[in-house]
Amino acid sequence: MNSHEDEKKRYEELKIDLFEKYKNERKKYTFGKDKYIKEIISKAIKDSSKK
Repeated sequence: MNSHEDEKKRYEELKIDLFEKYKNERKKYTFGKDKYIKEIISKAIKDSSKK
């Protein structure tokens, strides 16, 4: 993700938003990141197969 500044920023914003919503609910915070993480992994797999 470090080589993709746009995705890095998007992830940072998501984490801040989730933290504000779920300060005391670690499981909900973690679950909230799940969809984004899966999306990034899928993109990374696709990108690596193009090389």
